[in-house]
Amino acid sequence: MTKHKKNKEEKYVLAYGFRRYSACKKLGWTTIPAFIQGEGDTQTKSLPISSIHIIDNTRLEKSDDAFTELMQSIKQHGLLQPIGVWPVDGLDEEEFIVKNLIENIHREGLSPFELSKACRTLKKIGLNSGEIAVRLSLPKSRIDSIVALTQSFPEETMRQASFQTNARSPKKGKIPVTVLNTISHISRADRGAVKKLIEVVKEKDWGMTEVKLVNELVGGGMSVEHAIDKKEDYVVVRTNLILKKKELDKAGLKVNSKYIRAVLKGKEPLKSELFY
Repeated sequence: MTKHKKNKEEKYVLAYGFRRYSACKKLGWTTIPAFIQGEGDTQTKSLPISSIHIIDNTRLEKSDDAFTELMQSIKQHGLLQPIGVWPVDGLDEEEFIVKNLIENIHREGLSPFELSKACRTLKKIGLNSGEIAVRLSLPKSRIDSIVALTQSFPEETMRQASFQTNARSPKKGKIPVTVLNTISHISRADRGAVKKLIEVVKEKDWGMTEVKLVNELVGGGMSVEHAIDKKEDYVVVRTNLILKKKELDKAGLKVNSKYIRAVLKGKEPLKSELFY
């Protein structure tokens, strides 16, 4: 009896299981099985749902269909996998955010939007990209990339981003972060043009090949809108050229695609002494 009273008085914050917690709450459950983090055992305890609070959970994304299916499964079979909670006492904001992130990364993997939101929160409380990477055991390059994309694109776009390995065949309605990164580097593109390109990428399931071609056309002087319309008229051909560094320095030239493109278009004379 005493133990049950203590559970009712104890306050907890959700560590993982946001969807399960939300589904049980929607179903009208008053208690829920949970692992209490830090107790050193694997036994679940039945806790009052009213004693569990969400500070700023990183698991944000849930489709309506998937959530409905989860509710139906819980109603039919019960909660097969308990949620995890942390006792409120002694848990500061940074510690909770990091622990919450780590739990969710290891269990389901965060979407780019969820990770970007978490990184922004951690930066607000004083952590830099390197510290975030170490705490989350993720490559610093991924943290830097996500933070940069968050600064380049609105929340609506980041919600549509995906950490998928095959950027050539994107998931329907999702944009690989590698493709978004390429779009963010397209020069001379205003926000309206970028928004249109993103809509076309989603609608036509464009991958990296198509977006890189648009990027090349824009780099050659086309507007984004014109490059989108004329993409089918062009193909990118790449070749490796070996140039003599000493001769380049003497001519005051830099190794870049702008000079090579000008030579191929006949706008610059071919300096044969530059080539191997």
